[in-house]
Amino acid sequence: MFTIIGITGRVGGSTAEALLAAGKKVRGIVRDKARAAHLAKQGVELVQGDLDDTAAWPRRSAGSEGVFVMVPPYFAPAPGYPETKSIVANIRSALVAAKPKKVVFLSSVGAQHQHSLGLITQSHILEQEMRTLPFANAFIRAAWFLENYQWDVQPARERGEIDMYLTPDRSISMVATCDIGELAAKTLQQEWNGSRVLELEGPEKYSPAIAAPDFFKAPWPPRHRASDTTL
Repeated sequence: MFTIIGITGRVGGSTAEALLAAGKKVRGIVRDKARAAHLAKQGVELVQGDLDDTAAWPRRSAGSEGVFVMVPPYFAPAPGYPETKSIVANIRSALVAAKPKKVVFLSSVGAQHQHSLGLITQSHILEQEMRTLPFANAFIRAAWFLENYQWDVQPARERGEIDMYLTPDRSISMVATCDIGELAAKTLQQEWNGSRVLELEGPEKYSPAIAAPDFFKAPWPPRHRASDTTL
C-alpha cells in the first residue's frame, strides 16, 4: 500500500495511476472524496483528511510502504512564505508520527539555491525541512510543467491574449506531469537510505515563442503582457 497526499492534482493522480498499473494498492488522503471519484473507481482507497489534522496521520497512513507528498503551491504568498512554512511543518510532524519507511516529495529545479528563487522558494523550504527526516526521503526536482500552457488556450481563443510571465524567446526545461508521476511511482517501489535528489526534465527545451509562435512574431503584439521572473 502506498499513500498519496495531493492525489487530486495532476502529479499525484499520475503517481496513483502508475502505481495501480504496477499492481500496487493506493490510498489517497483528500479533503473532498468527490474530486477523486474517478480514482476510486480504479481501486484507490480514499481517506478523508486535512493536512492540519496531524494527530490522525498515523492511522490514515497505517500499513503504507511509502508516501508521496505534494505541497500545494501558493501563487500569491505573504512575505516570508508563512503559508508554506506552516504546512511543511505540519506535514513533517505528521510524517514523524506516522513513521513511513520512505517518502517521495515533489520539488522543483533550482530548489537547492538559497536566494533569488521567486515561488520556487517554497520548494527550497520543503527540501530544507524534510531532508532531516529520520527515514528514507527523495526529492523530485521537476522542470516547468508542459501542461501549464493549457491555461493559455482559453484566453487566446476568447480574447486573443496570453498572460505570460516568462521571457518570450527564452527556452527552458519542461516536463509532462505523467512523466513525473511515473518517476515518483518507480522511486516509491525502490529501497534506499538517507536523502536522494532526482532531477527530471523532458528531451527538449521550449520557449513561449515556440509554444505559441503566432503570438510572438516580431514585433511582438502589444496585447501580449510579459515580464521576466527568476526561474
